[in-house]
Amino acid sequence: MKSDLKLAVLLSGSYRNIEDVWPRNKKILDSLNIPYDVYFHTWAQNPSLTSSVLDLEYQNKFYFSIFPKVYRSFPQEISENYVRDKFEFFSIQVKDFQEDQFASRFNLGTRMNNQLFQSQLNSCGMYLGIDSCARKMFRNAKYSHFLRIRPDFELDLNTLTKLFNCDLVFFGQLLPTDEGLIGDQCYGGELRKSEFILRTLEKLNEITNSPEWNVASPVVLAENVIRAALKPYRNLIKLEFFDGSGSIRRPTIQIAIHKFGFPFLFSVTKHNSEVFRKRLRRMRTKLWNYQ
Repeated sequence: MKSDLKLAVLLSGSYRNIEDVWPRNKKILDSLNIPYDVYFHTWAQNPSLTSSVLDLEYQNKFYFSIFPKVYRSFPQEISENYVRDKFEFFSIQVKDFQEDQFASRFNLGTRMNNQLFQSQLNSCGMYLGIDSCARKMFRNAKYSHFLRIRPDFELDLNTLTKLFNCDLVFFGQLLPTDEGLIGDQCYGGELRKSEFILRTLEKLNEITNSPEWNVASPVVLAENVIRAALKPYRNLIKLEFFDGSGSIRRPTIQIAIHKFGFPFLFSVTKHNSEVFRKRLRRMRTKLWNYQ
Protein backbone atom coordinates (compact mmCIF):
# COMPACT_ATOMS: atom_id res chain seq x y z
CA MET A 1 0.00 0.00 0.00
CA LYS A 2 1.12 3.57 -0.64
CA SER A 3 2.53 5.42 2.35
CA ASP A 4 0.35 8.48 1.71
CA LEU A 5 -2.91 6.60 2.33
CA LYS A 6 -5.10 7.44 5.29
CA LEU A 7 -8.58 6.10 5.93
CA ALA A 8 -11.60 7.70 7.57
CA VAL A 9 -13.98 5.08 8.95
CA LEU A 10 -17.53 6.42 9.23
CA LEU A 11 -19.34 4.17 11.68
CA SER A 12 -22.99 5.13 12.11
CA GLY A 13 -26.38 3.75 13.00
CA SER A 14 -28.16 2.34 16.02
CA TYR A 15 -25.69 1.03 18.59
CA ARG A 16 -27.10 -2.50 18.33
CA ASN A 17 -24.50 -5.21 19.07
CA ILE A 18 -21.40 -3.27 18.04
CA GLU A 19 -19.60 -4.49 21.16
CA ASP A 20 -19.59 -8.00 19.66
CA VAL A 21 -18.76 -6.87 16.12
CA TRP A 22 -16.17 -4.11 16.43
CA PRO A 23 -13.24 -6.14 17.92
CA ARG A 24 -13.14 -8.31 14.79
CA ASN A 25 -13.54 -5.32 12.46
CA LYS A 26 -10.74 -3.51 14.28
CA LYS A 27 -8.38 -6.45 13.72
CA ILE A 28 -9.21 -6.41 10.02
CA LEU A 29 -8.67 -2.66 9.75
CA ASP A 30 -5.42 -2.89 11.72
CA SER A 31 -4.19 -5.63 9.39
CA LEU A 32 -4.31 -3.20 6.44
CA ASN A 33 -1.34 -1.35 7.98
CA ILE A 34 -2.91 1.94 6.97
CA PRO A 35 -3.56 4.70 9.52
CA TYR A 36 -7.24 5.35 10.13
CA ASP A 37 -9.57 7.38 12.32
CA VAL A 38 -13.05 6.29 13.37
CA TYR A 39 -15.92 8.79 13.32
CA PHE A 40 -18.79 7.29 15.27
CA HIS A 41 -22.40 8.46 15.37
CA THR A 42 -25.22 6.65 17.14
CA TRP A 43 -28.56 7.26 18.81
CA ALA A 44 -29.06 7.35 22.57
CA GLN A 45 -31.96 4.93 22.31
CA ASN A 46 -30.98 1.37 21.39
CA PRO A 47 -34.09 -0.84 21.15
CA SER A 48 -33.49 -4.58 21.18
CA LEU A 49 -34.26 -6.73 18.16
CA THR A 50 -37.83 -8.00 18.42
CA SER A 51 -37.84 -10.14 15.27
CA SER A 52 -38.56 -13.84 15.69
CA VAL A 53 -35.56 -16.18 15.77
CA LEU A 54 -37.71 -18.65 13.85
CA ASP A 55 -38.28 -16.16 11.03
CA LEU A 56 -34.68 -14.94 10.71
CA GLU A 57 -32.50 -17.89 11.65
CA TYR A 58 -34.64 -20.85 10.56
CA GLN A 59 -36.22 -19.57 7.36
CA ASN A 60 -35.68 -22.83 5.47
CA LYS A 61 -34.68 -25.09 8.35
CA PHE A 62 -36.57 -27.28 10.78
CA TYR A 63 -36.63 -26.20 14.41
CA PHE A 64 -36.11 -29.25 16.63
CA SER A 65 -35.48 -27.71 20.05
CA ILE A 66 -38.22 -27.93 22.68
CA PHE A 67 -36.99 -24.64 24.14
CA PRO A 68 -37.86 -21.18 22.83
CA LYS A 69 -34.96 -19.02 21.66
CA VAL A 70 -34.72 -15.23 21.58
CA TYR A 71 -32.08 -12.68 20.66
CA ARG A 72 -30.04 -11.31 23.53
CA SER A 73 -31.09 -7.81 24.57
CA PHE A 74 -29.03 -4.78 23.60
CA PRO A 75 -27.84 -2.12 26.06
CA GLN A 76 -30.86 0.18 26.17
CA GLU A 77 -29.44 3.66 26.84
CA ILE A 78 -26.23 4.91 25.24
CA SER A 79 -24.16 7.98 26.16
CA GLU A 80 -20.89 9.45 24.91
CA ASN A 81 -19.17 8.42 28.13
CA TYR A 82 -20.49 4.87 27.73
CA VAL A 83 -19.06 4.65 24.20
CA ARG A 84 -15.77 6.27 25.24
CA ASP A 85 -15.31 3.65 27.96
CA LYS A 86 -15.77 0.89 25.37
CA PHE A 87 -13.87 2.22 22.35
CA GLU A 88 -11.05 4.59 21.52
CA PHE A 89 -12.75 6.30 18.58
CA PHE A 90 -11.41 9.54 17.13
CA SER A 91 -14.85 11.17 17.21
CA ILE A 92 -17.96 10.15 19.15
CA GLN A 93 -21.45 11.58 18.75
CA VAL A 94 -24.50 10.27 20.60
CA LYS A 95 -27.75 12.04 19.75
CA ASP A 96 -31.40 11.74 20.77
CA PHE A 97 -33.58 10.33 18.02
CA GLN A 98 -36.17 13.09 17.65
CA GLU A 99 -38.94 11.27 15.84
CA ASP A 100 -41.42 14.14 15.55
CA GLN A 101 -38.78 16.59 14.36
CA PHE A 102 -37.40 14.20 11.75
CA ALA A 103 -40.88 13.27 10.51
CA SER A 104 -41.68 16.95 10.04
CA ARG A 105 -38.35 17.80 8.41
CA PHE A 106 -38.69 15.05 5.81
CA ASN A 107 -42.47 15.24 5.33
CA LEU A 108 -43.15 11.69 6.48
CA GLY A 109 -46.66 12.35 7.75
CA THR A 110 -47.78 10.12 10.62
CA ARG A 111 -48.06 6.45 11.44
CA MET A 112 -51.79 6.76 10.67
CA ASN A 113 -51.51 8.11 7.12
CA ASN A 114 -48.16 6.63 6.00
CA GLN A 115 -47.86 2.85 5.94
CA LEU A 116 -44.08 3.09 5.51
CA PHE A 117 -43.64 5.65 8.27
CA GLN A 118 -41.28 3.59 10.47
CA SER A 119 -39.22 2.33 7.56
CA GLN A 120 -38.81 5.83 6.13
CA LEU A 121 -38.05 7.25 9.57
CA ASN A 122 -35.29 4.66 10.05
CA SER A 123 -33.85 5.57 6.65
CA CYS A 124 -33.83 9.26 7.53
CA GLY A 125 -32.01 8.42 10.76
CA MET A 126 -29.41 6.48 8.78
CA TYR A 127 -28.66 9.37 6.43
CA LEU A 128 -28.57 11.89 9.26
CA GLY A 129 -25.95 9.73 10.96
CA ILE A 130 -23.85 9.32 7.82
CA ASP A 131 -24.01 13.06 7.16
CA SER A 132 -23.01 13.89 10.73
CA CYS A 133 -19.92 11.66 10.48
CA ALA A 134 -19.03 13.05 7.06
CA ARG A 135 -19.26 16.66 8.25
CA LYS A 136 -16.84 15.90 11.07
CA MET A 137 -14.50 14.13 8.66
CA PHE A 138 -14.50 16.95 6.10
CA ARG A 139 -13.16 19.31 8.77
CA ASN A 140 -9.96 17.26 8.67
CA ALA A 141 -8.64 17.50 5.11
CA LYS A 142 -6.14 14.67 5.50
CA TYR A 143 -7.84 11.48 4.31
CA SER A 144 -7.28 9.72 1.01
CA HIS A 145 -10.11 7.19 1.44
CA PHE A 146 -13.26 6.60 3.44
CA LEU A 147 -15.27 3.58 4.52
CA ARG A 148 -18.87 3.74 5.73
CA ILE A 149 -19.99 0.85 7.98
CA ARG A 150 -23.14 -0.06 9.87
CA PRO A 151 -22.34 -0.84 13.53
CA ASP A 152 -23.49 -4.45 13.20
CA PHE A 153 -21.74 -5.14 9.88
CA GLU A 154 -18.79 -7.56 9.85
CA LEU A 155 -16.08 -6.77 7.32
CA ASP A 156 -14.45 -9.31 5.02
CA LEU A 157 -10.66 -9.04 4.90
CA ASN A 158 -10.37 -10.75 1.51
CA THR A 159 -12.24 -8.01 -0.33
CA LEU A 160 -11.70 -4.94 1.86
CA THR A 161 -8.40 -4.15 0.15
CA LYS A 162 -10.39 -3.50 -3.05
CA LEU A 163 -11.35 -0.25 -1.37
CA PHE A 164 -7.97 1.17 -2.43
CA ASN A 165 -8.19 -0.03 -6.04
CA CYS A 166 -11.50 1.60 -6.95
CA ASP A 167 -13.07 5.02 -6.93
CA LEU A 168 -16.09 3.57 -5.12
CA VAL A 169 -16.89 0.05 -3.95
CA PHE A 170 -19.93 -1.50 -2.25
CA PHE A 171 -19.86 -4.49 0.10
CA GLY A 172 -22.50 -6.53 1.91
CA GLN A 173 -25.97 -7.56 0.87
CA LEU A 174 -26.68 -5.59 -2.29
CA LEU A 175 -29.97 -4.80 -3.96
CA PRO A 176 -30.44 -5.21 -7.73
CA THR A 177 -32.00 -2.23 -9.54
CA ASP A 178 -32.55 -1.31 -13.19
CA GLU A 179 -29.39 0.78 -12.98
CA GLY A 180 -27.27 -1.88 -11.29
CA LEU A 181 -26.50 -3.06 -7.78
CA ILE A 182 -26.71 -0.76 -4.75
CA GLY A 183 -26.30 -1.09 -0.99
CA ASP A 184 -26.24 0.92 2.22
CA GLN A 185 -24.52 -1.45 4.67
CA CYS A 186 -20.88 -0.82 3.79
CA TYR A 187 -19.23 1.23 1.05
CA GLY A 188 -16.23 3.45 0.48
CA GLY A 189 -13.48 4.47 -1.85
CA GLU A 190 -11.19 7.31 -2.85
CA LEU A 191 -12.50 10.41 -1.15
CA ARG A 192 -11.47 12.85 -3.86
CA LYS A 193 -13.40 10.95 -6.55
CA SER A 194 -16.42 9.69 -4.63
CA GLU A 195 -17.18 12.15 -1.86
CA PHE A 196 -20.50 12.85 -3.59
CA ILE A 197 -21.86 9.59 -2.15
CA LEU A 198 -21.49 11.05 1.34
CA ARG A 199 -23.82 13.93 0.51
CA THR A 200 -26.89 11.70 0.47
CA LEU A 201 -28.68 13.87 3.04
CA GLU A 202 -28.99 16.49 0.30
CA LYS A 203 -30.56 13.87 -2.00
CA LEU A 204 -32.90 12.75 0.80
CA ASN A 205 -34.06 16.34 1.30
CA GLU A 206 -34.54 16.71 -2.44
CA ILE A 207 -36.66 13.54 -2.65
CA THR A 208 -38.87 14.22 0.37
CA ASN A 209 -39.43 17.87 -0.52
CA SER A 210 -40.20 17.34 -4.20
CA PRO A 211 -43.71 17.96 -5.64
CA GLU A 212 -43.96 14.23 -6.39
CA TRP A 213 -43.52 13.22 -2.76
CA ASN A 214 -46.78 11.91 -1.33
CA VAL A 215 -47.13 10.00 1.95
CA ALA A 216 -50.43 8.58 0.71
CA SER A 217 -48.41 6.72 -1.94
CA PRO A 218 -45.19 6.09 -0.02
CA VAL A 219 -41.97 4.82 -1.53
CA VAL A 220 -39.11 3.01 0.14
CA LEU A 221 -36.19 5.32 0.89
CA ALA A 222 -33.40 3.04 2.23
CA GLU A 223 -30.92 2.24 -0.59
CA ASN A 224 -33.01 4.24 -3.06
CA VAL A 225 -31.45 7.50 -1.83
CA ILE A 226 -27.94 6.19 -2.48
CA ARG A 227 -29.09 4.85 -5.86
CA ALA A 228 -30.34 8.30 -6.84
CA ALA A 229 -27.15 9.98 -5.62
CA LEU A 230 -24.97 7.51 -7.53
CA LYS A 231 -26.95 7.54 -10.79
CA PRO A 232 -25.21 10.51 -12.50
CA TYR A 233 -21.77 9.08 -11.68
CA ARG A 234 -22.14 5.39 -12.52
CA ASN A 235 -20.36 5.65 -15.85
CA LEU A 236 -17.85 8.29 -14.76
CA ILE A 237 -15.97 6.46 -12.01
CA LYS A 238 -14.33 3.09 -11.43
CA LEU A 239 -17.11 1.31 -9.58
CA GLU A 240 -17.16 -2.23 -8.19
CA PHE A 241 -19.62 -4.33 -6.20
CA PHE A 242 -18.91 -7.30 -3.93
CA ASP A 243 -22.30 -8.76 -3.17
CA GLY A 244 -22.21 -10.95 -0.07
CA SER A 245 -18.78 -9.72 1.02
CA GLY A 246 -19.22 -9.13 4.74
CA SER A 247 -22.54 -9.47 6.50
CA ILE A 248 -24.85 -8.15 9.18
CA ARG A 249 -24.25 -9.92 12.47
CA ARG A 250 -27.38 -10.47 14.49
CA PRO A 251 -27.23 -10.56 18.29
CA THR A 252 -26.46 -13.73 20.22
CA ILE A 253 -29.29 -16.23 20.59
CA GLN A 254 -30.22 -17.47 24.05
CA ILE A 255 -32.74 -19.88 25.55
CA ALA A 256 -35.93 -18.28 26.93
CA ILE A 257 -37.60 -20.95 29.04
CA HIS A 258 -40.18 -18.47 30.32
CA LYS A 259 -41.64 -18.29 26.81
CA PHE A 260 -42.37 -22.02 26.72
CA GLY A 261 -46.07 -22.79 26.33
CA PHE A 262 -48.84 -23.54 23.85
CA PRO A 263 -48.27 -20.42 21.68
CA PHE A 264 -44.61 -21.40 21.25
CA LEU A 265 -45.44 -25.03 20.41
CA PHE A 266 -48.07 -23.89 17.92
CA SER A 267 -45.62 -21.50 16.20
CA VAL A 268 -42.95 -24.21 15.96
CA THR A 269 -45.44 -26.72 14.52
CA LYS A 270 -46.61 -24.15 11.98
CA HIS A 271 -43.03 -23.24 11.08
CA ASN A 272 -41.89 -26.83 10.59
CA SER A 273 -44.99 -27.63 8.54
CA GLU A 274 -44.22 -24.74 6.21
CA VAL A 275 -40.59 -25.82 5.84
CA PHE A 276 -41.78 -29.35 5.04
CA ARG A 277 -44.19 -28.03 2.37
CA LYS A 278 -41.43 -25.93 0.79
CA ARG A 279 -39.06 -28.88 0.61
CA LEU A 280 -41.80 -31.12 -0.78
CA ARG A 281 -42.56 -28.58 -3.50
CA ARG A 282 -38.88 -28.37 -4.45
CA MET A 283 -38.64 -32.16 -4.56
CA ARG A 284 -41.69 -32.42 -6.82
CA THR A 285 -40.28 -29.73 -9.10
CA LYS A 286 -36.98 -31.59 -9.43
CA LEU A 287 -38.77 -34.86 -10.20
CA TRP A 288 -40.95 -33.14 -12.79
CA ASN A 289 -37.93 -31.56 -14.47
CA TYR A 290 -36.09 -34.89 -14.42
CA GLN A 291 -38.96 -36.63 -16.22
